[in-house]
Amino acid sequence: MHTIRRRLLWLQEQITGLVEPASGDPEVTGVAYDSRRVQPGDIFVALRGQHTDGHRFLRSAADAGAVALVVEAGADSQASALPTVRVRDTRRALAEIAAAFWDWPSRKMKVVGVTGTNGKTTTAMLVADLAEAANMKAAVLGTLGRIVGDEVLQTEHTTLEAPDLQRSFAEMLAKGIELVAMEVSSHGLVLDRVWQTCFDVGALTNISQDHLDFHKDMEDYARAKGLLFTCYADLAAGCKQMQGVLNWDDQWAQRLSVEAHCPIVSYAVERSDATVRAEDIEFGPRETTFTLVLPDTRHQVRLGLVGRFNVENALAAAAVGVALELPGEAIVRGLSAARQVPGRLERVEAGQDFLVLVDYAHTPDALIKVLTEARRLTAGRVLCVFGCGGDRDQGKRPKMGAAATDLADWTVITSDNPRTENPEAIISAILVGAREGRYETCVDRREAIHRAIDLAQPGDVVVIAGKGHEDYQLLGDRTIHFDDREEARAAILARRKVRWEYQHVPRRFETDR
Repeated sequence: MHTIRRRLLWLQEQITGLVEPASGDPEVTGVAYDSRRVQPGDIFVALRGQHTDGHRFLRSAADAGAVALVVEAGADSQASALPTVRVRDTRRALAEIAAAFWDWPSRKMKVVGVTGTNGKTTTAMLVADLAEAANMKAAVLGTLGRIVGDEVLQTEHTTLEAPDLQRSFAEMLAKGIELVAMEVSSHGLVLDRVWQTCFDVGALTNISQDHLDFHKDMEDYARAKGLLFTCYADLAAGCKQMQGVLNWDDQWAQRLSVEAHCPIVSYAVERSDATVRAEDIEFGPRETTFTLVLPDTRHQVRLGLVGRFNVENALAAAAVGVALELPGEAIVRGLSAARQVPGRLERVEAGQDFLVLVDYAHTPDALIKVLTEARRLTAGRVLCVFGCGGDRDQGKRPKMGAAATDLADWTVITSDNPRTENPEAIISAILVGAREGRYETCVDRREAIHRAIDLAQPGDVVVIAGKGHEDYQLLGDRTIHFDDREEARAAILARRKVRWEYQHVPRRFETDR
């Protein structure tokens, strides 16, 4: 419990742009930014969102028991008797208050932030594996949720809003967690969700087209990613020496390395001047082997993940290990113990004689990489099922259509999460870039998966892309249960049943007359 005066006086000292002081001294029990979730004793911070404005709900927050309000200067604050602080930017204030309320937990543990268009989830999981191999108790925060040991708690965003993030840090700290590996999205950086988080390491996997419905262009998107290596490096300087990890094979990394305000550890598959490298790579259908080159040592690694991009993810994690000064042996043990990451080139096995891979690839670059790796894994055909999400970056749709139909032998173009858009209109946008004679369309995703499975022949690879680990589909204002892995397994079993019945159907023979 804390008194409101202590917290609001701290605000007055820390937040630029304070307009009017606060009064009153009730106890504070939490921090809220959604009026529907306000509990008695909360400070309510009004945020301006893409679809609504929290300043419209100040009375609702007060009625629910809020003890103080934080609003933006100039906003219609629906005059209240509650203590009120006016600031220039309530998002920044929300992060400041949340970190202070939970007593800056990120300063008391190792925090690794992984940003980039693709590979964040796998890299964060691998970093946690490395930490565990070095006898550190580790946790993961990101797209898959909050993972502490075998406990998985689903979360709403890849990067949590500041109060949820700081509370998670505090709860994990209380459980003895020593290192948190977290995904840091461009939204999380721009919207100050991670502000007041002190990172020990910030890592960039890559930058390719995504989220251009939110960012103005690729330059804007790259600048958002770059904040981790500039503003956050400066922020951490008060309590830690943050280090950056950059993918030397990525063209944007070169620019970020010049602009970075922190020391850099580089990694690469192609470039020989990187700090951490991979040599003698051998790809297999169930594992990948390579020589890991660290600053002073070389090690043989047997990675239980497939594909070149998983080698890149492994190198990113190894570079984080170097930045954290983990022993080389621990880095190798961690990589060798790597688990299959849900929905990331995840194999679906149901006794079939072809390979089925489910992957989260939902950008042109990610789809290209997944299909390229699928081609590497087979002498047969590559079949692809994918769609594009509704109410999101429309510019990538024809590019994904081109990628799929160029690299796969046959593509079934279908729905992803249509949200409020017409699925057929989304498919039409995809077809603008698709090659004639190399695809078919099927709006129903379940039918599309069954169709691709039915087309598969021995030795083929079926790639089901776009949703990965997700176990739901967003249709208009409805959310239904839908899991690509479950659907693929059901399709395989249905195919086997039909073929078994066909092979064992009694045959009629003509009898002697």
